[in-house]
Amino acid sequence: MNRFFIPGFVFCFIFVLKASAQSKTENLVIVTLDGMRWQEIFGGVDSAILNDKNFTRDSSGMYTKFWDNDIYERRKQLFPFFWNTVVRNGQLYGNRWIGNEVNNANRYKFSYPGYNEIFTGYPDTAVNSNDKILNKNINVLEFINKQNIYKNKVAAFSTWDVFTYILNRWRSGIYVNSETDSLPYTTDKFRLIDDIESLTTRPIGVRPDVLTYIAAREYMKEMKPKVLYIAFDETDDLAYAGMYDLYLGSAFA
Repeated sequence: MNRFFIPGFVFCFIFVLKASAQSKTENLVIVTLDGMRWQEIFGGVDSAILNDKNFTRDSSGMYTKFWDNDIYERRKQLFPFFWNTVVRNGQLYGNRWIGNEVNNANRYKFSYPGYNEIFTGYPDTAVNSNDKILNKNINVLEFINKQNIYKNKVAAFSTWDVFTYILNRWRSGIYVNSETDSLPYTTDKFRLIDDIESLTTRPIGVRPDVLTYIAAREYMKEMKPKVLYIAFDETDDLAYAGMYDLYLGSAFA
């Protein structure tokens, strides 16, 4: 892979949902994009990579859909909801062009150690691979789920099947839906999602992010969890595959 197209680690954003401006926090939604580069978050599409045929097969289509000469407009083209809605009502960190660095503390700089750090708050040198090994560390989602008022009100939906081990669902008691896991109960919607999931192709080796999203969305409507974590993975897999146009399409939100 050309050295200037290197996937980032994880882009994470958190929604705190309130019933009204005067009320206390009611729900928490955490979303991560694995492998998302900060350059696209803060600057939109990268013209150097768009013009490189090794990585972008449909450069004209990407220019039409995502390009603008103004960097502030360009990033809105790629992340309209993020820049028009989320940022206006929240806080944003990680623009390295202005010295606002958000660095991980672990020395490995790949997925499992990074997610362990995100959800425990500290690095662990014993967590040093992406293998399916049960995480011995207690994470914040597990801590919340152990509180009486939040018990069985915490759920996680992930594209990458290693999350069942990262969050150690067997010990933590968190409902984790990953890859081929069936949804609980047998509503018509849940059955349809399970059917599509079992029959769909897996070009990146795991279920598409859109199925992770739909499963999480319908679970949230039906089960009404207090804390919901959604972990997307396509951006990482497509970046490593050198498919910049597909990487952008997966990130578009």
